[in-house]
Amino acid sequence: MSAGKVFCTDSTHVEPSFPYVVQKQAAFRSLYYFAPLKSQTRRILRISLDAAMHVALLGSIVWMTGHPFIFPSLGPTAFALALHPHEHTAWPVIGGHFWGIVSGLTVYTCVASGLAVTGEYAPFSEAGLWLALSGSLSVALTAIAMLATRSAHAPACATTLIISLGLLPTLTEGAIILMSVTLLYGVHTAFFAWFERTRFVT
Repeated sequence: MSAGKVFCTDSTHVEPSFPYVVQKQAAFRSLYYFAPLKSQTRRILRISLDAAMHVALLGSIVWMTGHPFIFPSLGPTAFALALHPHEHTAWPVIGGHFWGIVSGLTVYTCVASGLAVTGEYAPFSEAGLWLALSGSLSVALTAIAMLATRSAHAPACATTLIISLGLLPTLTEGAIILMSVTLLYGVHTAFFAWFERTRFVT
């Protein structure tokens, strides 16, 4: 009897040695744990590339026009679209930002016109109070409008703060924000459709 084999009563059947079985089990276990890595890596690359392409396109428009087609709330929207591409329809995304723009412009004009959060204000100043009130009211009004119209999109609350705190407070800038979001959603739709056609999406 060889040292590495265990023979059964049937001389034609040979069982592999115990170390060999352990090695095979370890190999299959490695495949079990590492097989999803390739799929997960592809998913991470797809999400990252999708979000980056959204912002890159709008960044090129900023470069060519000098207008603010990129703003802070665009980042969360780009990531949300890339992370869950099937869960976001046009109305919540574009509609949510639309209500954020309308609410921000309305409240800023009525409460904090001419002020900006980037200014220097003394503690307990009247200007600081008006800005705080403008931000709070704009978020509340945006939330009410989104929920009432079934267009809830969390990043829109950041959009309304950008406007109501005096960062992009003009009607022209509000229109640019809306155009930017619309372009973003269009790029997302086309980009994800291309990934599906190339069978890259997992």
